[in-house]
Amino acid sequence: MFAGAVLQAVIAAIIFVVGAGSGWAVKDWKDGAEIARLESSNEAMKSANDRCATDIEGVKSAVGVITQGVEEREKAASAAMRDAETLVAKHKAAVAAIKVLPPVPAEPEAQCKAIIEEQKEYVAQRHQ
Repeated sequence: MFAGAVLQAVIAAIIFVVGAGSGWAVKDWKDGAEIARLESSNEAMKSANDRCATDIEGVKSAVGVITQGVEEREKAASAAMRDAETLVAKHKAAVAAIKVLPPVPAEPEAQCKAIIEEQKEYVAQRHQ
């Protein structure tokens, strides 16, 4: 009877060990599958991250080109404004000079002579 109890205990222990071993084997298999899935996911994330880094560099480059273009246009606009201010000052001086001219006499001959003189002055100024 004692031998039967020992045999049952040994059989129970063997069943426990075999069951636990197979349980550990299944757990290891599941863990291996999970690790493989995570490694695959990690590779996909790494690939996306690399593409993102490339895209960021492209955007930085494009922003640099746009910034440079804006700076060039601002310089050109400033130069154009300086040129326009010079031209405005010249025209203001011409207007002031015209306003102080004496009136042209009412006779047609004097008016024609005044017009001819103004045209000569205008042509001379245009060729300067």
